[in-house]
Parts: sequence; structure tokens; C-alpha cells
Amino acid sequence: MNIEIGDETADKIVLTNLKECIDYIKKDIKNLKRNNKREKYQDEDLSNDEELLPHLEAVYDYFGGNLKHKGI
Repeated sequence: MNIEIGDETADKIVLTNLKECIDYIKKDIKNLKRNNKREKYQDEDLSNDEELLPHLEAVYDYFGGNLKHKGI
């Protein structure tokens, strides 16, 4: 069985997934920054999240997303 979807639908799926990832990473960064007594692994997580976020945003923008607009 093959299921085919159009390019526009595929792009919306990618945008939705990327937006969820971006929101999760932003929330994680905020929570980690609030914690003044982070473990070493949490410092590494924060660093990784801060490094990853602009790249996710760039891919989101590439697929036509607008982070300043609330909806997709």
C-alpha cells in the first residue's frame, strides 16, 4: 500500500514538527537557565540547546515558517 501526499502537505508536516521542536528547545533553555545549581550534564544540555536553536529556526524559515506569527 502506498500513500502519497502533496508537497504542500509534506511541508506543513515538517513545519509543524519543527515548530514543536523549537518550542520544546526554548522551554528547555528557559528552565535550565532558571536552575542556578545545574549539574554538568545540564550545562551541556543548555549549551547544546542554545547552539541547536538557531539552526532549527533557519530550517523552519527555509520551509516557509514565520516564527513571529503564532500559527503555521
